[in-house]
Amino acid sequence: MQRLYDSSTVKNAARGNWLSILSSLASIPKTSLDGQGHPCPRCAGTDRFNSDRNTFQDNGRVHCNQKCGIGGDGFHVLQELNGWDFKTTVEKVGEFLHCDARSTPREQPKPKPANGTAYPGAIQRTLKNIRSRIPEGVTIADKPDNVWQYDHADGSPAGVVLRWDRSDGEKEIRPLTVLESGWISKAMPEPRPLYRLPAIIEAEKAETVYVCEGEKAADAVCSFGLVATASVGGSKAPGKTDWSPLGGKCVVIVPDNDQPGKQYAKKVAICIQQQATTAEVLLADLSVTWPEIPDKSDAADWSEHFDGQPPEWFRDQLERIAKPLDIPQGNAGSLAASDSHCWPELIPFDTPDLMSIDVDGLPDSIREMVQQASEATETPPEMALMVALGAIATATMRKWDVLIEEDFRQPLNLYLCCVMPPGNRKSAIFRRMFEPVNQYETQVRQAAESEFLRTSSDREIWERQCTDLKTRIGKADGEKSTDMRRELDQLLSDAPEVFHKPQLVSDDVTPESVCTLLSQNHERLGIASAEPEVFDLILGRYSKGPNLGMWLKGHDGDRHTENRRGRPEPIFLNSPLLTLTIMAQPEAIQTAGSHRVMLGRGMLDRFLFWYPPSPVGSRDCVSGSVDPLIEQCYADRLSGLLKTGVRLDGFGHPEPMVLTLNQDAHALWKAEQIRVERRMADCEPLSTIAGWGSKYAAQVARMAANLHLMEDGHDQSVISDQSMEQAIRIGHVIESHTRAVFQAMGANPAMKTARKVVRKITAENLSELSRRDVMRIDRTIDVEEAQTAIDLMVDHGYLIAQHTEQRKGRPSDRYDVNPAVLRT
Repeated sequence: MQRLYDSSTVKNAARGNWLSILSSLASIPKTSLDGQGHPCPRCAGTDRFNSDRNTFQDNGRVHCNQKCGIGGDGFHVLQELNGWDFKTTVEKVGEFLHCDARSTPREQPKPKPANGTAYPGAIQRTLKNIRSRIPEGVTIADKPDNVWQYDHADGSPAGVVLRWDRSDGEKEIRPLTVLESGWISKAMPEPRPLYRLPAIIEAEKAETVYVCEGEKAADAVCSFGLVATASVGGSKAPGKTDWSPLGGKCVVIVPDNDQPGKQYAKKVAICIQQQATTAEVLLADLSVTWPEIPDKSDAADWSEHFDGQPPEWFRDQLERIAKPLDIPQGNAGSLAASDSHCWPELIPFDTPDLMSIDVDGLPDSIREMVQQASEATETPPEMALMVALGAIATATMRKWDVLIEEDFRQPLNLYLCCVMPPGNRKSAIFRRMFEPVNQYETQVRQAAESEFLRTSSDREIWERQCTDLKTRIGKADGEKSTDMRRELDQLLSDAPEVFHKPQLVSDDVTPESVCTLLSQNHERLGIASAEPEVFDLILGRYSKGPNLGMWLKGHDGDRHTENRRGRPEPIFLNSPLLTLTIMAQPEAIQTAGSHRVMLGRGMLDRFLFWYPPSPVGSRDCVSGSVDPLIEQCYADRLSGLLKTGVRLDGFGHPEPMVLTLNQDAHALWKAEQIRVERRMADCEPLSTIAGWGSKYAAQVARMAANLHLMEDGHDQSVISDQSMEQAIRIGHVIESHTRAVFQAMGANPAMKTARKVVRKITAENLSELSRRDVMRIDRTIDVEEAQTAIDLMVDHGYLIAQHTEQRKGRPSDRYDVNPAVLRT
């Protein structure tokens, strides 16, 4: 007899046993579940997988910060790693824990009606999510203002749609879906059922069904004694609904009074004729009975406007104004399936619109230098600004920090990269903007030359003395040997100090050399180059693969210890900082983006990228010059920062001075932090590069501090709102350019796969494909990654799921191709 386990019983039994469950059933070593960072068993991410210290024993929750975000509870982990469904997972865990089993399955109770009590946990989670996203000061009720339930044909719930009315007049609409494990905040799977589906099925064959754009409007029409329905998502997603139950009926579409409503009516008519070919489709224009009807009004507003009229009056009016709908030619049900879907607008995978820097909005200290240098070299001003920021950060890092909020302190170094094709005079603009740093370094090295020669000579003499004394000790014996050993001990204790000439910048160093240079220069070093060799070094030009440790830690000043064979002592770096100022060609960036470790460990997320349009082909080829006074003013301000020494504590460690934000500057920064946080949500512009977005706000504060020091000098320790506003404007430009760079390098794996699929579609004129086809096109991905790419293509309008007759077994995974793809 089959053993069956109750999920609640198994979950209760699993509490406190997740260490043995996951190590046995998922083959995860127990050492990887100690709360520390370990390689992820799913995506192989290094030092990113860990168990949740607070809830692991209770529910087995784990994290993978590299790929998966919150990994889910222990049941989810077992499903992901073993490919089990929820039922199988419960059975396996129940069997492992020797839970009491039932001999026969008991009838599962149906979820309660949509009164908000059947899924309070899901509602509370949704409510918490909404409140974390709405603007500060805007409020919503603790309970949804409306709850609309969608049912399957047999009356069992499929999901609900929740609506909250915000205090600012806007609305928040969220779906819930019921699964075997309970209610979750997620859209219902496609094809989705119609609203009030059981009533449609029970209606007489010849009875008219009214289709409204929203559930509220459908409820209003139902109050007239009519049968009405709606589709999940309204005008945004009619193509994801199963319209086949309307077959053989007269259908009257009652759209909202606006342009999206008109488009919705046409899309619904096309879908009905495709899926329910015997249906008659009419359109009811509410403005016929209400000429002054406001824009965006619907049947609910119409009912309220004529409040007091009996139901039969509304029924007569709808019957009177229902007229045949003019369906666009070529979209009738007789056309091929690929041409008759309710296709959304095609959103190409193009490079995001690139913002240009407003030179007039830059601080006085760099504005004219940036403008004249870019004009003199006929290069985009973004190139000059990027190098200027790199030069300033090279001068200020380790000397100052910025205290953004309590316990949130940032160094001032930056990782900057400007991506430009060959022939764009990268070296010329680099020399002009970075020259003050190079000149200062030359001066301090020359000033240190005599001290270096003296100490080198002393060191050489001391080494010869030590060697000679060791030789004599080896030949001596007795008391004479003892005296010589005491003499050697004294000599070693009096070793001359090792003096190194200061070095601010390098352009071709290995990670090992970086550590050495940092240890010799107060743990600060600039890496500046007009060529992309730095990426070659990061990727491991002199080793078998990327060695990212020092490059990752050098961005935030994390402690680093370097142990190397042949080196007598390890190098200890308490808070090393690097500033990277790099010009790179697109090919170098694409190579960097092709390395999963560069993406997975967040190396590229640390860069502020610039990707200005190339002016090659439109230049006047006239050499120019920069006003000497402007050049000198820029150099003087930068030199002032360079000459400020690194403050040391009593142990000789750097102790940066602290800059703070004034009240208005902090308010601007906080608003920018929230803005970017919202843009990292699912389907938002930064959702695919959330790792970069999570570091953006801190980067803006770093830029504001550097602009403040360049503009106002180091006498003023409070950063003004003007400097913050300038940094935010620069940040907006960087955001658009960074998105373009990540797309160009294919850093979003789903986008990279989607582009391959589109090329295959256009090359072979494909009208449909499956998930397996996608995996054949890109053989580097698994099933989940293929589905992610397909979902992305659906969101962009390239694909739409095929509607098939219900049958046993797995649902179809075939998709029709938007005909517009083949016309592009």
